[in-house]
Amino acid sequence: MSAHKMCTVVKVDVIIAVHNAQETIEETVKSAMHQEIPANLLTSLANVKFDVVVCCYNDASTDESVEMLYTLKEEYANNASLHHDESKLMNTTLLVGTAAEGTSSRGAGYARNQA
Repeated sequence: MSAHKMCTVVKVDVIIAVHNAQETIEETVKSAMHQEIPANLLTSLANVKFDVVVCCYNDASTDESVEMLYTLKEEYANNASLHHDESKLMNTTLLVGTAAEGTSSRGAGYARNQA
């Protein structure tokens, strides 16, 4: 009988409500996409994989926020090394949603629910 180790998958959603955030959205998304497991925890988490989804919902921004989000989404989709985790414990994906054009902002709570 062989010893087979089970791997636990932990699903993590990072919700980013966006409204006129062109000054900070790139740094915010990149920070969320580049999280790493601290070295001192790698051994204890050896049988755990993290499936991280960074969900950004643009809530009727009138600045360049939505364009920046779609540019970041394309960059991450086309270049897996941008969010490569050396420990192989994390898989990170960026999702972007947006309010219909011409609608007004409905607030952070609504944006969180849409993300």
